Amino acid sequence: MGEYDCYCAFCSGCLYVPGAYGSDVFGSEAREALERRRERLREKIQAQDHTYDPTIVDHDCLKWLGSARALGMNMEARAASKAFISGRGTYSSYGDFNPEHGSDPNDDGTNPLPCFVSYDEDVPPAYPFHEACYRLFCHALFGHEDMNQIDKDVMYSTMRSLSGDRDTSCLSLDYGGMEGPEHTWYCISGEEYTVFKPSTNPKLIDVLRDLLPNQGFSGPSIDRLSIDSELETKVRNDIFSMLPLDILYMLFPYLSSETSINLMNASWHVFKATRRNGFWKQMIRNHILPWFWEFDTFIQTEDLDHIECRGLYVWLEGITRPQFGIRGPWMGLANRRRILNACEQVKKVYLKLKEGNYGVQGSHCGNGTDDDEAEEIKDDSVSLHLPAILEPKPAAELTTSVQWIRAWDEVESPGKIFESFWNGDGVLAGLGVVINSHRRVLGPTDEVPGIRKFSIDVPDAEWIEEILLHLTDPDILSEDESARTSAVKGLTVRSDPSPFRPHSLTP
Repeated sequence: MGEYDCYCAFCSGCLYVPGAYGSDVFGSEAREALERRRERLREKIQAQDHTYDPTIVDHDCLKWLGSARALGMNMEARAASKAFISGRGTYSSYGDFNPEHGSDPNDDGTNPLPCFVSYDEDVPPAYPFHEACYRLFCHALFGHEDMNQIDKDVMYSTMRSLSGDRDTSCLSLDYGGMEGPEHTWYCISGEEYTVFKPSTNPKLIDVLRDLLPNQGFSGPSIDRLSIDSELETKVRNDIFSMLPLDILYMLFPYLSSETSINLMNASWHVFKATRRNGFWKQMIRNHILPWFWEFDTFIQTEDLDHIECRGLYVWLEGITRPQFGIRGPWMGLANRRRILNACEQVKKVYLKLKEGNYGVQGSHCGNGTDDDEAEEIKDDSVSLHLPAILEPKPAAELTTSVQWIRAWDEVESPGKIFESFWNGDGVLAGLGVVINSHRRVLGPTDEVPGIRKFSIDVPDAEWIEEILLHLTDPDILSEDESARTSAVKGLTVRSDPSPFRPHSLTP
């Protein structure tokens, strides 16, 4: 697989089908070998040959890993929106993702796309992902899998802000402690669940119905069980007893499953308040349905009043927990839980960018920022007006202006693009910036026939320090009118801090 691998931005899984390049993926099926493998798993020890258990994983199970795309950025796209989803592709080597030319209008067919880090200033980094994982992110964001609702420019800024400053092969996320994504992908025995497809699987409800009768959840619900009054008299101090029940119940949606159980074990007051079946029905809705949405079908068809919901909750949470050595029909669901945990981390940054912490509150007036803050920035700015030296002097001086920075957070925002626009004679016609898909331009854009656009990507946490205009020397004695005119035919952009080297733009 070349020098090193890059991985899916959402799940940190490999971007190709393991074994497709001749590497060994499956261990021996000999009885002695399988027994040794499983004994090591019981002792939480990894196998040494970096292969999967052949009785758990087969080639069909791995095919979904080969359905990958990338989120890229085309700075020369005509529209203000510049991000795109590539066609399907696969990871090759040395940090390259090789996609087909996709149908996205912003996809210019660049191939290969550099993953996570780009060493070519003309090609921004791209962020590869599995199609199944992108759908999971949509589900985490909207509750459905309509990928068209994602703002690709904000998504690109999100990925970029999570990619870190150093060379990386995935985002800076908690992917659940998996050890497969090393310098190259390792098939770790005991981590087979990480390569199971996490997509919606209606058959899980049939599995659940088959297993439930053997779990003992059809007895009396816990709220009918007697509470040991003698144990209650031994409680000397319980700080949580001061919490009213309505306030207490409002806390649980914000607590993890593990924290919720620990709180019940630590407080007698909380234990008593949460013993009723109705409470555990709500716990299932709050903690189980977000990642096991097929279970909603079960709820619609089964009467949970005749099921001990506390036991059902603890059982479902335990058998689907993503952890080393998990086996059985729930491995795809365990992988979904792991990936959705990473998606929730991405979701927080995406919503922060989308809702305005980096100046994106909507598209009204093309600004997306608070007008009061924009006005404050304008008032505190220094504007050096130069006198107009023209002969003959125009009857009225017509000036136009545009404010590029309308919120202080925009200076450090990811996803900033500087644009310049040039007419057919190669003369500067307009300047502008795009910040999180909001374009602010002084002068005509490339939507005007004959106007060409050149762009540069402004790195994160940097801003433009100066723009040097390169003017032609006029020949006032020339009979050619164009030669007697001085025009801007090039510019150099410098930024602060200095690591962003100067960029020269000449059409």
